[in-house]
Amino acid sequence: MEPSVRALFTVCEIDGKTVVSAEIPGVDISERPVFYKGVGRIKGSYVRVGESDEQMSEYEIYSYEAFRKRTRDDIRVVENGKLNLIDEKRMSDYLHAVKSERKNLADNVSEAEILELMGITNECFPTLAETMPVGDSFVEFCSTPRTRAEIVDFVGKSKNHVMSQIVAPLVADGNLKMTIPDKPKSSNQRFVKAR
Repeated sequence: MEPSVRALFTVCEIDGKTVVSAEIPGVDISERPVFYKGVGRIKGSYVRVGESDEQMSEYEIYSYEAFRKRTRDDIRVVENGKLNLIDEKRMSDYLHAVKSERKNLADNVSEAEILELMGITNECFPTLAETMPVGDSFVEFCSTPRTRAEIVDFVGKSKNHVMSQIVAPLVADGNLKMTIPDKPKSSNQRFVKAR
């Protein structure tokens, strides 16, 4: 197991019989997930659900790693994203809401600077934070069923990164669906916007 699991053993005598108990203390969140080294982190990580152990999803494993590394995916730039793909009405509504809540920003800062300060853009490129509440460009891109390769090309990041950090959460949230849900790793798998 990685990190090593160290049980706390207690021995006592009850009705003339020796009873040994083993307590496995929880691991600090910064060391999770604990996994079986023989099969690796992805296949060897489990979570306790009731009376059973369920294999953790890649997204669950990523969540622990993101916490440990203080990863902020929401402010990561979507390299192939373009601001002209943003729904202008939603952007306008967003800017209006920010300006009405923060008068100091409205009076002293340009709209472009507000977008930078709020994490919607980074050096004029849209971030994931922008694509979630303001723009639907990625999900709209998947209005037509898309292969993994098409999605990776659109986002401009590595396949593992795109599938585990962008596609998997959108599938889990019901925003995207798989065309072959019973065979998630099929080479013929496509991802499409949920209607």
